Amino acid sequence: VVFVHGGGLVRGAGSDWDLSVFAANASVVAVTFNYRLGVLGWLALPELTAADARNVSGNYGLLDQQAALSWVGRNIGNFSGDAARVTVMGHGSGATSVLAMLASPASVGLFSRAVALSASPNVTMSLAAAEAQNAAA
Repeated sequence: VVFVHGGGLVRGAGSDWDLSVFAANASVVAVTFNYRLGVLGWLALPELTAADARNVSGNYGLLDQQAALSWVGRNIGNFSGDAARVTVMGHGSGATSVLAMLASPASVGLFSRAVALSASPNVTMSLAAAEAQNAAA
């Protein structure tokens, strides 16, 4: 189980969650990690979009989460885990990230199951709208 912490995408850390009891009782390998938060994780600006090879900006936190899942897939066998049975689980904004990963083609193959606890599927702002909002701030 790879756990994505909540915190409104602006605070928190994987180390805030002690999953040792959960891991022992559920007989699973539990993984937490950190990802970029606040403006470092989500700032979208036209200048950043223009400088990106994919012509996008603002989802660096999600890219970090996908990178963590990719690492788990490559290495979980070293911790007695099964790369074919990775479950991503999130709480709060971490659960919202799980929903975003379910919709992202870049997440295909990174996990086989998903659990979203207290998610808010309110990620409806277009890139253009996010860039305009951030440029005005």
